[in-house]
Amino acid sequence: MDGPARHEALQRLFELSTDLLAVCDREGRLTHVNPAWRSALGWERDDLDGRTFLELVHGADREAARGELRRALEPGTPVRFEVRYATADGGWRWVLWSTSRDGDDWYAVGKDITERKEREDLALNDPL
Repeated sequence: MDGPARHEALQRLFELSTDLLAVCDREGRLTHVNPAWRSALGWERDDLDGRTFLELVHGADREAARGELRRALEPGTPVRFEVRYATADGGWRWVLWSTSRDGDDWYAVGKDITERKEREDLALNDPL
């Protein structure tokens, strides 16, 4: 498979993924997001125009996320980190991000881990 057929197949995977997929420009602005952003976080693509990846990270997690993204400055170096990410309705979801840079673009794959984090929190606070 090559050329347009390959591009179409990759686009179909991008659209069908239930994981959060994003492409950011060199300034960290979201340039492409897949439909999972709507189903997982409530964001429509148009709502994200001009917003940065870090802008949607919870304030308490932002500095740590910024540090992790700095580690990914070397092209092809994947970095994984967990942060609370804003939902369109003003809430927060825990997301495990895997990011990598290639040229001027950043690529990110996110998995909603909110339920896992809630179970961990319950286990830590359960008096047995």
